Amino acid sequence: MKRFGSESGYLEIWPDLQVFRGSLELTTIVTVHGTFAHINAPPVENGGTSSAGSPAATIPWWQKESGFGKLVAEMSGDEGANVHIEPFIWSGENSEFERRAAGAKLLNLLKDLEARGEPYSIVAHSHGGSVVSSALMQSIGRNIRLDGLRKWITVGTPFVELHKERYLFLRLPIFLKALFVASLMLLFMFLFFMLNDIAMNGWLNSSRGKSILYVISAVLASLPFIVFFVVAKFWDGRRLFFYRRRVIHKAHARYGAKWVGLCHEDDEVVQGLTSLKSVDTPIFHKNFAVPALSIFSVFLLPAAYLFVVFSPSIMVSLTDYLKANVYDVAEYERVEMSFRTARTELQTLRQRIKRLELEREEERNTTDVVKQLDINKRLEKLVAHRIELRKQLRTAYPNFLQLQRAGRFAQRFLHRDDEPCPGGTLCEGGHSLALNSRLLLHLVTDEASSFLVDEDVRWSTYGRIVRVAVPVILVPFLFGFVAIVLVVIVQFLARLLSAFASRQLDTMTWSQLRRSALGNDTESEIAVGASHTPLWVASPLRYLPPELGNVLTEHSNAAMTESLGKIRNAISDFAFSDRHSSSKAASVLSFLNWKELIHTSYFEVPEFRAFVAYVLANDEGFGRHERLAQHLDGATAARWFAALKPVAQTDSE
Repeated sequence: MKRFGSESGYLEIWPDLQVFRGSLELTTIVTVHGTFAHINAPPVENGGTSSAGSPAATIPWWQKESGFGKLVAEMSGDEGANVHIEPFIWSGENSEFERRAAGAKLLNLLKDLEARGEPYSIVAHSHGGSVVSSALMQSIGRNIRLDGLRKWITVGTPFVELHKERYLFLRLPIFLKALFVASLMLLFMFLFFMLNDIAMNGWLNSSRGKSILYVISAVLASLPFIVFFVVAKFWDGRRLFFYRRRVIHKAHARYGAKWVGLCHEDDEVVQGLTSLKSVDTPIFHKNFAVPALSIFSVFLLPAAYLFVVFSPSIMVSLTDYLKANVYDVAEYERVEMSFRTARTELQTLRQRIKRLELEREEERNTTDVVKQLDINKRLEKLVAHRIELRKQLRTAYPNFLQLQRAGRFAQRFLHRDDEPCPGGTLCEGGHSLALNSRLLLHLVTDEASSFLVDEDVRWSTYGRIVRVAVPVILVPFLFGFVAIVLVVIVQFLARLLSAFASRQLDTMTWSQLRRSALGNDTESEIAVGASHTPLWVASPLRYLPPELGNVLTEHSNAAMTESLGKIRNAISDFAFSDRHSSSKAASVLSFLNWKELIHTSYFEVPEFRAFVAYVLANDEGFGRHERLAQHLDGATAARWFAALKPVAQTDSE
């Protein structure tokens, strides 16, 4: 770098700077660090080193004795006596709430500077720029004038883009949400009463006076909610004042022209956070839940069976339905006595026939032909009598088979010891698991076989075989068919639900990722991404010129190369270290100095520090010093400052 010993030579490098002679007014530079930047920062002593013996070059840029602080202080004409560095310390948490709290604290500092009549500028890095933006917006909301502000410079700041929740209810804190609902309870209770009253008596039957009473009562019942809504709306507007158009317009008019945004085109944090808004990569496949949901369909049948058999109300309802609509038990009970007498006679006849058949089988091995003929005659007579009796029963009872089934159903489930159960419904009121399970088994066995086996052959050998075979073959087939249908239905619904859930979960997941990355911890707002510029400033971001950007890139690349070399040399230590050691990750991080990122290394580069000093030096209150020429040629600085372009122009090149 060229050194210029004369003032005239210096003026050729810094032609835009104003020279102040004599007594220079005090100018304050407020420095604001970024997220987590103040953690473990060494305390600075007057000697330019920390109490731990750290050299001044390693002191964080925002502290007074840092390289940047000294460079800015020495820009005055009286060895820095007129320039004062004022570090602003805040929590540094990645939290929108903390950034706004820090903005309020910073505004108090700026008020003190205003009270002392000191001109001042602000230099902020990373989310420190968000703190400054919040402080300036709060000054508009609180109607505090900051006329002493000359310039506010943000370096690598991702300005979080927040939107208000759409509905007032969602913007309220949880306690106010509870009060919101409570204020509606009186109206809800009245409307519920009114609708039921109208449903019972009819609207047309309501008198004109009653209708007027309804309206007046509804208005009175609405008053608590109306009062609460007005108060909540006013409170919400005061709290979220920075969304008002008037405030935004006023902030831009007052502070927009004083903003200088400096950012490397490849700043990792800025580019990463600003890209969050457009990231829409699916996380959940549209069919991700189908296998898990489909497996439930396999167990739907046994689950449905257990649900029904353990539910007294369902069992009673099922019995009542079967009694009235399937078996017509009422018709059976009307003719029960005569039908049971005829049926008993028929059953007695059937038993006599069975005994004679057994006797005939025994006599076949004997030589008593007369007895065999006698048995055959009696058997033929009984069979003919049974056929005749059945004809008579069918003539007397055209629905004989139906009555047979109804009687069987009534005796098994509606009667105990030939007496009807209480209520004329399922015995035990559906609380007997044995009876409940028997009823369901009756439906899938006895009823299934009744479709194929006539009562005439029910008690024959063929009938017994069919009665056993039908449930064994038909019931599993029917249940299998039902199970397949259920699987198909469940899979169809599962695909719809999974597709819907995947979209919702993607939205929720990316929302939570954005909230975490952007520090969105406010209840009333949603972070949608980050912007290169404050949302209330119309001026576009100006990327650093390529010449300066390349210097920053080379610095970060060199730091990365050094860190990779350290890690490579330590690989053997990691290989033989305790695999379960919780400090291994910390050991890896200890090899990084965070200069590997462009975002954290801006002020590590002398040329960048000098350029920021140059930007500051364009304000009144600064003198000149040849110190700047040691780091950056004045003509180069002027060219860089003039070359700062809007982002649209930079992108088009």
